[in-house]
Amino acid sequence: MNMEKYEQVIRDGYQFNMDQYLKNGWSMFKRGAGSLIGYAVIVIIATIVINFIPFVGLLSGFLQAAFIAGFFIFCRQMLNNKENFNQLFEGFNSFGQIAVFVLLRFLFILPLLVLLFTVVFPFEIVSDLIRGDIDPEYIAEEIALGIEGNLGIVLISYLIMIMGFFYIYISYAFALPLIVDAKLEFWQAMEVSRKVIGKKFFMFLLMFLIIGIVAGIATAVTCGLGMFVVFPYIYCVVFAAYDDILKPQDDQLSS
Repeated sequence: MNMEKYEQVIRDGYQFNMDQYLKNGWSMFKRGAGSLIGYAVIVIIATIVINFIPFVGLLSGFLQAAFIAGFFIFCRQMLNNKENFNQLFEGFNSFGQIAVFVLLRFLFILPLLVLLFTVVFPFEIVSDLIRGDIDPEYIAEEIALGIEGNLGIVLISYLIMIMGFFYIYISYAFALPLIVDAKLEFWQAMEVSRKVIGKKFFMFLLMFLIIGIVAGIATAVTCGLGMFVVFPYIYCVVFAAYDDILKPQDDQLSS
């Protein structure tokens, strides 16, 4: 792995070519459409089933990340003209590194969830509920009254949480491909991703917002079927941006 090259990108910056990433992502999707759509169907169905299995559902986030990593492996092999369907499942070969990354990302999000919980469920309500001073049947009314009385604080808390989610998920968008493609360890991958994307964060934010709007429209118009196209396309775009900005194939992956 060539950390010096990544550090140079972080230090010197780079050109962000959104139009190129969207087009290259679509080209990659079209080339492997059959495999990518088929895999997307498997991933979505597997995720739904896993969430209904007791205890196993707790691992859903880890398994989903390993599934998603397969898209990046497949994209690399498409560029090398060596793709085959089984490669989409090779994200599980790096499950340990991926699992730690997902766990750390959740821990970064946890304070946002705690903030929202404490606003929606104030300590007084929780305390009264534990002591039995509030009838559980009326807890929803108590919460509604609490929100109504502190509407400004609730809205600000929601805004902070949404902004935090956007920042964390976008900042670590390159972490998975750096783990499975560039073979970095989880912390190195997270730091490189955060620092590189941080150089052009608002451009990445705009790109993801555009993709999100298009994805919403496509899914609604096709009665949900569009998600099987949009889902893999998103990761093709992420890979196109990652490959152009960091160019990991130039040296350490050439073999």
